[in-house]
Amino acid sequence: MQFNLRINVLLILVVINIGLIGGTKQSVQAAASFEKATFMVAPVLPADNIGGKQRGYFNLKLAAKQQKTVQVRLMNPTPHPLVVHSRIVDATTNDNGTLDYIGTHQIDQKLLSTPGSQWVTVNKKVTLAPHEERLLPVTIKAPTRQFEGQKALAINLTANQINAKRAVKNQYTYALGLVLNGHQTSQKKRGSLKLAQIKTRLTPTKRQPAISVKINNPSPYYHLNTTLTMALTNQRWSLIQYHKPRTKVKIAPNSGFYNDLLLGGKRLVPGVYRLKVTVNEGSRKYQMKHYVQISNQQARFINRHNYVYLKYRNLIIIGILLVILGIASLIYWWKGNKNAKTHS
Repeated sequence: MQFNLRINVLLILVVINIGLIGGTKQSVQAAASFEKATFMVAPVLPADNIGGKQRGYFNLKLAAKQQKTVQVRLMNPTPHPLVVHSRIVDATTNDNGTLDYIGTHQIDQKLLSTPGSQWVTVNKKVTLAPHEERLLPVTIKAPTRQFEGQKALAINLTANQINAKRAVKNQYTYALGLVLNGHQTSQKKRGSLKLAQIKTRLTPTKRQPAISVKINNPSPYYHLNTTLTMALTNQRWSLIQYHKPRTKVKIAPNSGFYNDLLLGGKRLVPGVYRLKVTVNEGSRKYQMKHYVQISNQQARFINRHNYVYLKYRNLIIIGILLVILGIASLIYWWKGNKNAKTHS
């Protein structure tokens, strides 16, 4: 039997109040109810969990050479046996500043040379009998040397459910947050954000033309609830500016992401631009400046795919043609009227 695959990703308590790490609060709700899920999961939080048991995710202090074991409660509410697959992933950052805990992106080893996932082990497959509840141990073994900052991880738990009536195979994935805390440095000593790359492209999801700026977070700390502003100013024609503020940006430790500057109905003009990126996070402020050369080829690529601009351009062209046609008609009518009076 062949099945259509529909993936339902349920981010269960991954980052509930994870803003505690950065001094702010936020909440995330599950993407689907337990009634529709194939199985259920819940973290068994230890007494020393940072932020308490109400936080809903593992937030642990980890010293050098220390070994800890935490548990995840797995529940099978169905009348059928169930196989749950598990893996540990390192958190990364999605385009435009959202957190990813399901392993969508590969880690950048230049930014994260020592992934925290290599310190964590878990059974890769667990079979649950009908209506069975079981504790899944997760073992964390710290390195011999104390690490700095935070390691942002997630425990991904996946199971399949087959709906015979609809011939659909549903895959449910839960991601439970696991933050490991090592030696903490002062705010002043924490690394700042860095500009890494600038390019023109079509955005991967909506295929919109954009000037995309790669921003790296080389420090082992979260940046949460930040405001990111990106301004691009043509150095020859200062009136030509492209400006886009983005709020509630979240950046995982030791990760990078692309921030997209969408042009909307504006035409991109080739030339030299000054790029100014400003990131505000509470009392902290990061500013990055860079000069960018937009070539004729890049400008043509963006404008050729900028359908909003093309729509406005075509409307303007049609409007101009109608005006020219109207003026020509008036001139023709005026000359014809004048000739008629001359011969009368």
